[in-house]
Amino acid sequence: MDYLVCPCHDVRLEARQSQKGWPYVKCPIQPCLLFCGQDQALDYMKAVYCQPHPEVLDMWSCLQCFCLEPATLQQSHSPQNPDRLFVTCSKKKCHFFRWADQPLGPKYWTWFHDHPPKKADQQAEPPLPSRDAQGYPKRGYDIPGPSPRVRRPEEVERECPLTDYEKQLLREIQDLKNRQEVLVAPAPPSPKYSDSVENWQKGLETVAYDRSGLF
Repeated sequence: MDYLVCPCHDVRLEARQSQKGWPYVKCPIQPCLLFCGQDQALDYMKAVYCQPHPEVLDMWSCLQCFCLEPATLQQSHSPQNPDRLFVTCSKKKCHFFRWADQPLGPKYWTWFHDHPPKKADQQAEPPLPSRDAQGYPKRGYDIPGPSPRVRRPEEVERECPLTDYEKQLLREIQDLKNRQEVLVAPAPPSPKYSDSVENWQKGLETVAYDRSGLF
C-alpha cells in the first residue's frame, strides 16, 4: 500500500502533528470519522475497510455525538476487544459510544431525528476536485511511499486499445503531416537591391546596342 485513502471522500489521508508533537493522520475533508496516530495508521485502515456496519458507513459524514459535535472513529486495544473499531465523542465531553461493527440502534436514531445536524452553508465554495487527470487523489500526503507513477501512453493504450477506425484516422493524419512537410519548402532568399540594379543596367545596355545595330 503506497498511501491511505478515505473510503468515504476518496482522498488521501493527511499527516499532521498536534501542538504537543503527537503525529496523527486524518481526512482533509471534514466532517469525517477517520482519526488515528501515524504509528497505528496501517492497522487502523485495515479495520476501517472491513469492520464498519452499513449504518455507520451511511452516516460517515454526519454522525454526531450527544454534544452535537462530529463523532470520531477509534480503535480499541483492550484484551477483550483487540483492534475493534468504535465511534465516540471527539471532544470527550459526553458518554456517546457505539461499536462500529454493530447497528447504531433505535435509541440513537430517535435522538438523531430530534437533533438533525446543521445544514452546510449554501454560500460556501464547492470543494475542489479530488482527482487529477490520471485519476490520482490531489489532496493529502503519501503515508508512506513514493508519489504515484504517471502512466505512459503505451500503458494507457494497452489498457484502452484503439479501434481499427481510430488507428486508420491516426495513419491518415500522419500521412497528411508528412505531405505538408514535403510540399512546404523554405522560401528563396530575396534578391539584393544592388543585384537588381546591376541586372537592370545590363538590360539597358543590351537594348541600346540593339538599337545602334539596327540603325
